[in-house]
Formats: sequence, C-alpha cells, structure tokens
Amino acid sequence: MTRIEALAALRAWQRAFEWDLARLHHGRATALELVRRHSHDLFDHIQIVELASLELDRRTEGTPAHELVADVAAAGTALKHVVQRLIASATAPAEPPTDVAIAGEVVAAAIARAAPAITPPIALELASPAARVACSAEELEHLVVGLLVEAAAARTIALLVRERTIEDVAWLELVRTTEVLSPDADELRIVDAIAARAGGEVSRSEVRGGEELVVALPCAPGAS
Repeated sequence: MTRIEALAALRAWQRAFEWDLARLHHGRATALELVRRHSHDLFDHIQIVELASLELDRRTEGTPAHELVADVAAAGTALKHVVQRLIASATAPAEPPTDVAIAGEVVAAAIARAAPAITPPIALELASPAARVACSAEELEHLVVGLLVEAAAARTIALLVRERTIEDVAWLELVRTTEVLSPDADELRIVDAIAARAGGEVSRSEVRGGEELVVALPCAPGAS
C-alpha cells in the first residue's frame, strides 16, 4: 500500500468513527426533542385521569365499581412515574465512559497506526505515560490520529503528552507543535468532537517558529 493509499484509508477510518459519534449524538438529541415536545401533553392527560379518578372514587364509594376506579387511579400514578423517569433519562448529562484510557499506551498505538500514512517524522515526548484519561481508548486513539493526520503536510511533528493540575483538577494535555499550517477542517472536527464529549477543549496558537495545537482532556477520577 502506498503512502497516499494508506492516508486515504486512515481518513476513511476516521470518518466512519465520526459518523458513529454523530449518530449517537443525533439519537440522544432526537430523544430529548421528543420528550420536550410531548411531555406537557402527556402530563395534561395524566392529570385528567387523576382528577377523574378522584371524582369517581367519591361517587363509587361502597359500590362494586370502586375497586375498578382504584385500579385506574393506580395506573395513572404509575404512568406519571414512567414519564418522569423518561424525562430524567433524556435530560440527564451523558454518562462518562465506563473505561479509561492509559495515555502512553494509546498514543503509541495511534502513532503506529498513523505513521505509514504521513510523511513528517514524529518526535514524541511522553512526560506522563501512565496518565489515565476520562475517555475510552478508542476515542483517544482517534483523537491522536486526527492530530497527526491534520498535520500530514507538515515538515516535522512534535507531540508532547503531559499531565497538569490546574486549580486542583488533573488534565492530560496533548501538545502538537508544527510550522504554521492551513487547518484541515475534517480532522479538526473529529478532534473537537471527541474532546468536547470528554469534557475537554482544543486551542490553537502561534509560537516562535510555528504553532501549537493543544488538546486538554480531564484525567479519570482517582488519577494521580
């Protein structure tokens, strides 16, 4: 496989994962919109059932129909609880990933995957190889590959992986240094999406002789 073919395959691999992320986000957004749109109508109907049950309970006391009215009232209460749980589930913040990524292992795997597809040499400095990141290994690998592919036209790539504590919060920073480049919107999109999903951020700034792109990701709870 030529380098051009390898780069095309790597970009396709990135786009497939980006599509999976988009579908996940779209599915959650659609569910939230449905709940917002219909929850008030559902509660209005449930309230009608509750009010009618109270009136029927008064009118049927002491008759065989009283037990049936009690069942209708109980069903209305149960339905109300179901709708409340649905709203809570749809509006709750996305749960953090159940697994964490070990920075050194995943960065090394990402470089090994990307190296055949990109021209510039990669100077890696792993200052915090054991740092545990609050995202999945798959997400972190795609993020690092995105950083490397986005700089495929550079002459050299320096990648620093370090852990920093800011206001008692531990962060993993991936600092990519190159000469000033024209941004690759496709690769930056997936980097931005994964960083945002993990609760991190991406910044880009010019430095002497080039530019830095910094991805800051929160470390997993309990990480040192």
